[in-house]
Amino acid sequence: MRILSLEDTRRTLGIADLREFIEGANWEYPDSAPSSFLESDSGSKVGLSRIIANTFLDRGPTLLWVTEYGVWPSAEHMDLFDRYRLSYGENRTVGKAPVHIFDSIADSLAFISILCLGLFFVWGVEITTLDRSLAISISHDELLEYRFAPGEEGFVAYFEKWIRPNLREGNPSTH
Repeated sequence: MRILSLEDTRRTLGIADLREFIEGANWEYPDSAPSSFLESDSGSKVGLSRIIANTFLDRGPTLLWVTEYGVWPSAEHMDLFDRYRLSYGENRTVGKAPVHIFDSIADSLAFISILCLGLFFVWGVEITTLDRSLAISISHDELLEYRFAPGEEGFVAYFEKWIRPNLREGNPSTH
């Protein structure tokens, strides 16, 4: 796992703007509204993190960008997050280094852990394969949306079978 600042990410990926890199892809969406809410229990969030990490890393290097934090301070315990990243030698805050790049399936445990913490702390995250074939956005309101590149329509069936069972319809949980 590599932990990067936004500037380091722009340099590493050779892009001008990370938001544009993610949002500017030629994404397609499923026919129905592609959003659902996260389950409120931790077991579902761990299961969802495992499925997402393995699904994305099976396709290659993947980026996870923490885009929102501090929205629900009562749901956060920054010492846990900071000390986890410190175990990888990272001492910058999430505000200074919000991007995590996972290069291979060997990084799956770190991916699962970072995503779990983001879900537990009710953070916003953007996840995309570096080739931009798949992407998922999760908001601080616990809303998950997915999209895919042209030619990757098979992800809809995969999402419905493996990811959707870990989500719920309706309103997000209260904090």
